[in-house]
Amino acid sequence: MVVEEVTDTEPENKTTAPKASDEKPVKAETDTKVEIKTETQPEKKEVKFNPLWILIPGVIVLGLLVGGIFAYEKGLANLRQQAAVTPSPLASLSPTVSPSASPAAINLTQYTLSILNGSGIAGEAGKAKTLLEKVGFKVGTVGNASAYDYSKTIIQAKETVTAGFLSQLKTTLAKTYQMAENETLKSTASQNVVIIIGSTKAP
Repeated sequence: MVVEEVTDTEPENKTTAPKASDEKPVKAETDTKVEIKTETQPEKKEVKFNPLWILIPGVIVLGLLVGGIFAYEKGLANLRQQAAVTPSPLASLSPTVSPSASPAAINLTQYTLSILNGSGIAGEAGKAKTLLEKVGFKVGTVGNASAYDYSKTIIQAKETVTAGFLSQLKTTLAKTYQMAENETLKSTASQNVVIIIGSTKAP
């Protein structure tokens, strides 16, 4: 007879309870996400050129310049107006000098003029007559000279004719004709003043 020895063996798949001393705290694993922050530099905004930055100050400067010029011109105009209205004190102190022989004081009809055409231009003596009578001179005879080659206009007068009368006569004729030096008539001449018209006009 065979006797089998029976041993208390625990089944392999039976887990043994852990001992209290062997127990280790088990940390619960949690899914943690690590956020990695990367420092990003701020984007540099590109500064765009704006034409208004130049245009607006330019307009302001131009306005100030125009305003200054306008004010300057207005000030000058006011000064001129004041100078024209306000008499100068120095002018009141200066003595008044009256002309020695004014045209109004000369009697233009005291001598009768004789006009001769020496220019060779038809009707020139008549034009001179009209010119002189318009001013106030007295003209007698009008005719032709002995020659027609006179270039400049000549005044011939007796020595008895006043210098003021001759000066006024020459000034009047010089506005139209180129004048030569005055000539003296003989005391026996029938006319006091003779004018010979030349062909050259005043410049």
